[in-house]
Amino acid sequence: MEDVLTSAGEQTLWSGLANRTQNAFRAVSGTLYLTNRKLSFVVHPFDSNVWGQNWSAELHEIKAVDLHPIDLKDLFGGGLRKRLRVEMVDGSVELFVVNHLERVIALLRQQIC
Repeated sequence: MEDVLTSAGEQTLWSGLANRTQNAFRAVSGTLYLTNRKLSFVVHPFDSNVWGQNWSAELHEIKAVDLHPIDLKDLFGGGLRKRLRVEMVDGSVELFVVNHLERVIALLRQQIC
């Protein structure tokens, strides 16, 4: 859980294994964490050794979460599965493969809205 809890009073609400789409040709494995302040992805140590990147956003920076449909253009980036779509206030989008997708979306919506 390295560097996920970075401020006083921050608490982990949920965590689960996930793959983050870095580009259409690559997804990296790790853990997705939801705290009372942010959503963070911590890359698995193996993938961090081969240019896997951590990601984090404050909850107020997230505009919406939704289901992203199967997309064969992202074949090696997780596109064979429905993914968690995290749309940011700045217009950027992050995609994650997670188990129990509908449940995770509902949980995130409770915290973001």
